Amino acid sequence: MNKLSVTVLLASMLTVFANADSQKDVEIAKEVGRAFGEYVVLQETMLDAENRIGTVKEILFTMPSSENFEFGESKSPMGIYAIAKKTIGKCPKGGKWLITSHEKNGNLKFKCQIDAGCESLTPNLKSVCEYEVNQNASSVEEGIMKDSRDGKVYKTVKLPNVGQAWMAENLNYKIEGSRCLLDKKANCKKYGRLYTWNAAMKACPTGWRVPDSRDWIGLFIEAGWDGEKEGPKQEILEIGKKLKSKNGWRNNGNGTDDLKFTAQPGGLAIVSKNMFLEDAAAFWSSFESSRGDVLTYWVTFVRDDVLPAYGKKDDFLSVRCVKDE
Repeated sequence: MNKLSVTVLLASMLTVFANADSQKDVEIAKEVGRAFGEYVVLQETMLDAENRIGTVKEILFTMPSSENFEFGESKSPMGIYAIAKKTIGKCPKGGKWLITSHEKNGNLKFKCQIDAGCESLTPNLKSVCEYEVNQNASSVEEGIMKDSRDGKVYKTVKLPNVGQAWMAENLNYKIEGSRCLLDKKANCKKYGRLYTWNAAMKACPTGWRVPDSRDWIGLFIEAGWDGEKEGPKQEILEIGKKLKSKNGWRNNGNGTDDLKFTAQPGGLAIVSKNMFLEDAAAFWSSFESSRGDVLTYWVTFVRDDVLPAYGKKDDFLSVRCVKDE
């Protein structure tokens, strides 16, 4: 998205909303357009300056003060919402607008959700929003990747809306700081190897890397997450089922494998407790906190959700490598 298109976009948001019930409703609804338009411009500026998307705080977005709407930061750290404080036209009190951003092929994309009745007040928001994230598994492009270091071949999936290829099975490249589940070689062949974080950061083939938190969020959105649906411990609700394999999980805790990601129960090793955990899949991200621990993502047989958790670098988890297309 270039500067000209952003300027045109912001201007279009502030034009008359033709489908509004009255001119008064039009003027009220412009508050949402102004707020979302400013947010879009600031996100685009952050992408230009830092080559990344920023959180609301990082892009210095200030939530508007309004008699008509409550504005706030969405549970996804890269989005904002507006909630109507009163009935406005056909939009009921409590009606909600939500916009979240993600990156596709170096371009900034936005997904909007607008409650029924409220969409008639903001038709021009469609010019920046992806109302439908393609959840059709047939749209996922399957492929293969050969690791030139040891000749192993991996299944891959190219996700259409985020412009990335992901490994569709766990990395199995032997390196210092890696091991097999239960220290059994057969498990490496079945599930791939488990890695410490430091080993993981060096293990991906050339051109591939360990996904950061933004990459994981993009994957979850691709699987149908709306950026909002979280549990009390920030679980990504219902998305684990879409990432899990269709078989192999205990107590019929299988998934639908919508994206051909095929997460299997490859387990992990917790060094501080000198123990392995089976019946779970746990993946590293590249995101390191100021405390020195690392953001990880888990799926288990007992739940259909993805569980974010901070882990210790010397634990052993699975690795999925990602490649920007």
